[in-house]
Amino acid sequence: MRKLVERTAEEAYTHHRLGIAHDYQVDGAHQERLALNRKSLDWILQRIQGQAPAHICKRVIELGCAMGDIAGPRSWGNRVVGYEANATAILKGKARYPYVEFREEDLQHAEPEECDVLILCEILEHIENPFEVCERWLPKAKYALVSVPIGAMNGSAGEHIWSFSLDDWKEFFTKGKHVILVEQDFNLGQTFKNKLAVSKLDD
Repeated sequence: MRKLVERTAEEAYTHHRLGIAHDYQVDGAHQERLALNRKSLDWILQRIQGQAPAHICKRVIELGCAMGDIAGPRSWGNRVVGYEANATAILKGKARYPYVEFREEDLQHAEPEECDVLILCEILEHIENPFEVCERWLPKAKYALVSVPIGAMNGSAGEHIWSFSLDDWKEFFTKGKHVILVEQDFNLGQTFKNKLAVSKLDD
């Protein structure tokens, strides 16, 4: 794990709280990522549905959710909670997905909650203590959807604090007591090579 930008946890939170509210749904560089994230979430929800009565509401938590564009479309019939630092992103997200419960909170200090699905997509590289977040949150989740850039040589114009290796990637799941079920590589625009995985709590 290589540090790209020097920021404390408090500085990282303030940076995102006061920064630009990115609308990834209309950002062409993120179209493939969003489609893959949503498809993966659907796969998890269908898997859970096969293990429990279909009418039971599934609890989905996304950390660093921006406007809620991964889990938001599945908030009808499921309880979706999104943690986000940027108030503008939350305001726009509420208008787009009124059934999502948005929480304006620092996810590194938020108390982990049990859930059926935890989403950690394009967030771990932005926070000061990514392994700690995985260690605290993943054991509370039956399933998880995780994606990060691998081997990035720059910090996305100062947005990314960390560059991760494949060993770092594997350690996220080890620390969170999860086993990987499915993994896939994808490109985020022309800049980053990303890795995505669906994992489950190790029985």
